[in-house]
Amino acid sequence: MTEPESQNESEKLRREVLNVQLAAAVNQYQSVNRVVWTIFSIFAAAHAVLVNALFQNSVRRPMASVMLSGLGLFAAIVWVLLLRRTIGHLRWHQALVSRIEISLKIEPEHQIFPARDPDAEKELPTLGYGPPAKLVMQVCTWIVLVAWLSALVYFIRETGRLA
Repeated sequence: MTEPESQNESEKLRREVLNVQLAAAVNQYQSVNRVVWTIFSIFAAAHAVLVNALFQNSVRRPMASVMLSGLGLFAAIVWVLLLRRTIGHLRWHQALVSRIEISLKIEPEHQIFPARDPDAEKELPTLGYGPPAKLVMQVCTWIVLVAWLSALVYFIRETGRLA
């Protein structure tokens, strides 16, 4: 085999490996994305149950309200930390996919996660309006955390007044 043929075969093999890596990275991104939505959904439901229990016990049992608020605050902190970590993994996989696409010399209009180009974005159809879903998720988790902290402070003060 001549030198150019050897280089051509080597480049062909490199592209095949990169294509396999790209497929694996996209699959991993999709898996992590499902995990993000699952975490968000499970914790949202858990907080709804805790809020329901809080309102049922707040008048009759002030100490139960303190305990439920503390549990809600703990759950909110865990929620914030898990979501933050998982979204970090999501961003890492997105960057990996982008690097592989660049290595494969895939045109930006065909890339899954193209670099932000305002001119190229004008040609794409609008998928929706408003802030990105992951940002909304993160804001919601912080709002819930602040709400549980406020509830805990409120019920601790109320319990002190009743004593």
